[in-house]
Amino acid sequence: MKKILFCASRASHLENFHRDYMAYFHAQGWEVHGAAQGELHLPEVDRFFELPFSKSSLPIDNIGTILKLKKILQEEDYDVIQPNATLAGLVCRSAVMLLPKRRRPAVMQICHGYLFDDGGGLKSKLYLACERLTAKPVDLLLTMNRQDLEIARKYQLGRKIVPVHGMGIHPEKFPPLSGTQLEEVRRKYGIRPDCFTFLTIGEFSKRKNQEMIIRAFEKATARVSNLQLVLAGDGALLDDCQTLVKELGLEKKIIFCGHVADVNALYRTADALVAASYYEGLPFNVMEALFCGLPCVVSDVKGHQDLIRHGENGLLFQIGGTETLGKQLSELAENPGLYQKLKKKAVLPDCYQIDRVRQEVLEAYRSIIEG
Repeated sequence: MKKILFCASRASHLENFHRDYMAYFHAQGWEVHGAAQGELHLPEVDRFFELPFSKSSLPIDNIGTILKLKKILQEEDYDVIQPNATLAGLVCRSAVMLLPKRRRPAVMQICHGYLFDDGGGLKSKLYLACERLTAKPVDLLLTMNRQDLEIARKYQLGRKIVPVHGMGIHPEKFPPLSGTQLEEVRRKYGIRPDCFTFLTIGEFSKRKNQEMIIRAFEKATARVSNLQLVLAGDGALLDDCQTLVKELGLEKKIIFCGHVADVNALYRTADALVAASYYEGLPFNVMEALFCGLPCVVSDVKGHQDLIRHGENGLLFQIGGTETLGKQLSELAENPGLYQKLKKKAVLPDCYQIDRVRQEVLEAYRSIIEG
């Protein structure tokens, strides 16, 4: 029986983004294993290994995890391993490189967004150097946005490099809601129907940059009074953002929802999505918002640029420009013509939906496994 290992820094990543692919291999008779920090209990996963991961994305800070994973690889003798994103990718590839060449499994890496830009500063150069030093074992590399594809090809970060349209969203998870259902959602979270509602979804982190959104929102409320901002998610910087909202006196205009399992309910009660990430792969929140017909006001970075066309289905802004973002938020809320123009084009193309994406991802997998 063939064996495959799916690896990520967090178990939730495997459950949220890779169940379709783990289920495929399981249905094909493969023994499917998972490795990540946390717990994973899924019927398509035959065995799970819990691994500790340092927050740092540098191999030297995860030496213990690399050695532990190397031991697992030696004992289990996988045919294929499938690492995800930067941290787990570096750990997995480093562990594979410690194995004798004859014992190395095929490596099918998925890039969920490099933590650097080509030609960036010292930190970007350091991350790029780590990717290049550990690229040799990569038989297949899947990328999700144009800039990462260009970087991967330029520096030959995989023997075969294939662009895909993310990991695929499930349309059935985002049905329209009835008027009664919408009223219930608004009542549950305290969302006022007479306000223009901006929605932000994501882990509270430096990368997601919610602080900028809050400060820009304050500037927008100085121009337009009937605005509200709904922030969904948890994370390390949640307390800091809540403190900032109190300092700015915006407690009545900004709603913190915490972790929300049914995000469709929030999309259906919002008027627009706003995101200020420093970098992305191909963000689910933007794809989901477009599927639900929401214009998106997002930072002008890779991943966002692949989904949003400025002035067509949303607006782009530069990181750090809170004044510009504030003006965009207020203009969108008080200019019905602009809003309707953007909303009309706020549609997610079929190529980003799971049926199409699953097909292109599995085709890439089979080119390595069967080739």
